[in-house]
Amino acid sequence: MGLFSSSKEDRLKDIYIQKFIETGMPPAIAYDAIKQLLKLAKESLEENGEDRLPERLGDVILTNHNFKNSLEISRQEGVTDEDVREWFNMDALERHLIRQIDKYQMAVMLSSLLEQGEDLDMATEIVKKYHAVFGNPEDTSVDSGEDRPLPEELKFRIISYIEKRVATDNDKYKKDLESSSSFNALVRKEIKASNL
Repeated sequence: MGLFSSSKEDRLKDIYIQKFIETGMPPAIAYDAIKQLLKLAKESLEENGEDRLPERLGDVILTNHNFKNSLEISRQEGVTDEDVREWFNMDALERHLIRQIDKYQMAVMLSSLLEQGEDLDMATEIVKKYHAVFGNPEDTSVDSGEDRPLPEELKFRIISYIEKRVATDNDKYKKDLESSSSFNALVRKEIKASNL
């Protein structure tokens, strides 16, 4: 058996194909998309060496002083111990698959906007209004201020926040998205207000 057991891959395929189908994607397209994204996730995982990191990495990060600096940066963005555990204790392959799915969903939206006649700059700004951009919050090479990248550890809290807003006050949520400079700016505002 190789680094990735087929049962692990099959489990991830089943979960994420179903998620794509639930968004209205035809099953055959969902299958092909997840199969390709899983392949990219495996390549990414191996390329950056995360396949050699220990399991339950979140627990290691929280207890090892070598991670103190990166934790402090994340904490300034509202990241909690539970966020660190939830994101980094997840299987590394699934974490990379989620990253690939995020890129894919942003690319699909960007492509759709370009097909509708938006220029690239405007289409990119629209995508950023509806999708979180994750990365190093200190990276201001693309965006600055409240639009800077968010720590990945916030991923699941953001998903819960979106689901709650859509279910309870979807119209206001849409207005909040429209009035924010980016989705990241809205997240930061909601964290400061203790809503996320």
